[in-house]
Amino acid sequence: MHESRYEDVVRGVAERARAIRLGDPQDEATEMGPIAHEGQMRSVLAHIERALADGAQLVVGGDGTPAGPPCFVPPTVFTGVRNDMALAQEEIFGPVLGVIPFSDDAEAVRIANDTRFGLAAGIWTRSLSRAHLLARELRCGNIWVNTYRASAAQAPFGGTKQSGYGRERRLEALTYYTRVKNTMIELSDHTRDPFKLET
Repeated sequence: MHESRYEDVVRGVAERARAIRLGDPQDEATEMGPIAHEGQMRSVLAHIERALADGAQLVVGGDGTPAGPPCFVPPTVFTGVRNDMALAQEEIFGPVLGVIPFSDDAEAVRIANDTRFGLAAGIWTRSLSRAHLLARELRCGNIWVNTYRASAAQAPFGGTKQSGYGRERRLEALTYYTRVKNTMIELSDHTRDPFKLET
């Protein structure tokens, strides 16, 4: 988050995190369901504990214990996060956000790219030209502008670096599920010397 808006955005995100309705995913009133399984919940809680041990400040959410029924972790927001912390370097796959301020676009790109993962990024801006410039520099497979987690069947989806390779959906999915092999066959009775150039 740009340092000029940092406090405002942290305050707004924390207010929204506190208001998110946890519950049964089949209930239309639910905004966030449980973690997929107990093992993943333990992983998310361990990330929260590690962030606290590394010195990140908890603004709202988890204190390292589950919330409510099994496998629920409350939306959790941290400030005081450095990009070398595990919180900023690992794919948590849980409702945990670490907010890191930046001073300009170049620093934002440097922070975003300074990880071995590259699944997705989000850009919020009023300038589409700025969004295009930033998107070109970000090394990840999916970029959302002024939205997040939007999906469409005709849009390819997949990561880069250690977030995986290949793409699901669209024509790119065909190559993801295809192993290409090249077989060359001489159809004449002539046996060609592979070390001799023939004209």
